[in-house]
Amino acid sequence: MTQVSGIPISPLSMRVLGYIDRNGPQRISLMASVESISQPAMTSAVNRLADDELVIRRPDPLDARAQLVDLTDRGHDMLAEYRGHMAEVLQPRLDALAADDYATVERAVAIFETLTNDLTGLPNVRKKLI
Repeated sequence: MTQVSGIPISPLSMRVLGYIDRNGPQRISLMASVESISQPAMTSAVNRLADDELVIRRPDPLDARAQLVDLTDRGHDMLAEYRGHMAEVLQPRLDALAADDYATVERAVAIFETLTNDLTGLPNVRKKLI
């Protein structure tokens, strides 16, 4: 979906924006763990997002030595644009599915979310397909 979105941002960067949007401000170390990449690699990704004014770093109120990464208004806007374009591309294809196939896709998404959240220790927050 990132390839057809037309938005010039890496898949990792888009996942970071989405993760922050779903879970609120995050530490780089946690996002690196979730993405299974090194902390320096995540720091580089966050630096690029900050350079593009899509995220901002703020002090962690629980630990003055740490920082939290949060979305800027521009980051929210880019994510909304990306999700809107994804919906334009994907929704007609989902709508063309037979009802039982669509239900299977919805169930598969729920199962993968549960598995992912179980593996990462995140709460299971169910959202609509798009």
